[in-house]
Amino acid sequence: MEGFMKKNVPVIINRNSNVRVSEMSKYLRLAVKYGYTIILADTSYRFVISPQELVATNNKGLSLAYMEKRCSQWQKVYPIYTGWFFSPKTVLLLLRHFSSIWSLLSREDWRPPKILYQEGQPFCLGKRCWFGKASSQKEYCDSKEVKDAYGKVDTIRVVGYAVIESFALAVVALDEGQAKLSGHSDAKESDESLSELFSQLSISGWQRTSCEVQPGDIVDDEDEEEDCLLQSDQVEDITAKDSVSFIILGSCLASPELPLVASKRLPELWKSLCQSMCISESGVKCEDKVAVDDVIAYRAQEDFLILGFGLELCGVFTGCYQPYDSKVQQPCKYFLRTGRCKFGDSCLYMHQR
Repeated sequence: MEGFMKKNVPVIINRNSNVRVSEMSKYLRLAVKYGYTIILADTSYRFVISPQELVATNNKGLSLAYMEKRCSQWQKVYPIYTGWFFSPKTVLLLLRHFSSIWSLLSREDWRPPKILYQEGQPFCLGKRCWFGKASSQKEYCDSKEVKDAYGKVDTIRVVGYAVIESFALAVVALDEGQAKLSGHSDAKESDESLSELFSQLSISGWQRTSCEVQPGDIVDDEDEEEDCLLQSDQVEDITAKDSVSFIILGSCLASPELPLVASKRLPELWKSLCQSMCISESGVKCEDKVAVDDVIAYRAQEDFLILGFGLELCGVFTGCYQPYDSKVQQPCKYFLRTGRCKFGDSCLYMHQR
């Protein structure tokens, strides 16, 4: 499979319903490594069968205890984030547009920080899910609205760029449906709920994986000529009450914490930008600004906000996945004794000696 991924061949994996997270992790790691957009397509209708019914209908004499144990092993794979993902060509052209806007500012002797690190698969941030570790995030991922939206294509509207807390970002104005999928309508997006999510950040078994390819490695030279960035109405102002999200274009740090989507600061970026640029319900009030052509740029120390244009991108809603496992925090008796386990990756217990 890795050989096909190195050649950018589309890959379909048929996942049985009783495959555990630990068994999926190796496939997730490869997909993240080679910059694939992952869509876990589950059927909308499922049979609900109790262990007692399985015992009554099986012809192998399997016991109730066995059936209960096997049913308890079935696991769902949850993302670290949901969001809208783009084709490599769209990402490449967006990065070039970002660079062209940055070049405009140099006319006025403004020197915004440059992107020093790029991850290969930028996407528009939806809602942080943390592998479904928090009950509220699991409920969100399992909701009908999110399940129905998975795999659907939507138009994402970029209205500006920003540099805040060392992140280089495209600023996205969400419509009502997108805002709901991103959790903007949740009344319980409080410091307490964020604290609950942050406490789950260092989960056991998280195999942090970064994308090793760049959009330019994937896009053919002939394919680059076609511009897939559609121009939309210019946006010269934004307000604190707008539903805003971001596309992480990269980091202005040479050695950032990786992957970028793991940063604890992401849920607070809009709040930080509003404070830095004095964005209120009546608009941007930052006084240090400059106009270049149609672009309006604001500056507050090391933070920048650029408005005055509009782009429409085509993105598919799905999850940002990272390989992890959810093994029972107890050592495997077989592995402790022999250094091997007959269950392999499907073992529920930790393989440590």
